[in-house]
Amino acid sequence: MQAGSFFPGSHYSSIYAMAGDDCSLFFDLDDLTEKQQAIVQCPKGILLPLIFVLCVVGTYAIQNSLIDVYWMLGCGFLGYFLKRYGFQVAPIILGIILGPLMDVSFRRAALSVQNDISQLLWEFVSNPVSLVLTSAIFVLLITSVIKSRQQKAAERAD
Repeated sequence: MQAGSFFPGSHYSSIYAMAGDDCSLFFDLDDLTEKQQAIVQCPKGILLPLIFVLCVVGTYAIQNSLIDVYWMLGCGFLGYFLKRYGFQVAPIILGIILGPLMDVSFRRAALSVQNDISQLLWEFVSNPVSLVLTSAIFVLLITSVIKSRQQKAAERAD
């Protein structure tokens, strides 16, 4: 088998394939929405166990490892409890994604000043842009603490 275009002598094969897919989706759209509606109308007693089994099988199939299944179950339970107790999802996802990047950047900054904390803090306020951003962060933190204390005091007074 030789790698290359499906259509001999043509470098537009991927464009032809995408155009064909678009046409087929256009004609199958009505049937697809009816099938999706049938899935949504399925009783939760049938749908949820089916989704659970497919998640477990799919997770195990990726690397044939039960550890991955345990991780999937743990993350599912964590997500359930976070949703149940009203935690916002967006800050958690941002923390998971940006946390390692912030850690690496902080380590670089600490190494650039030879682990001198006073020099590191001075670097945060020596540049006008970083001074404005650091000031805004402190103002936001202080105002949120003050508002939460005022709300708690108002709740106690009621």
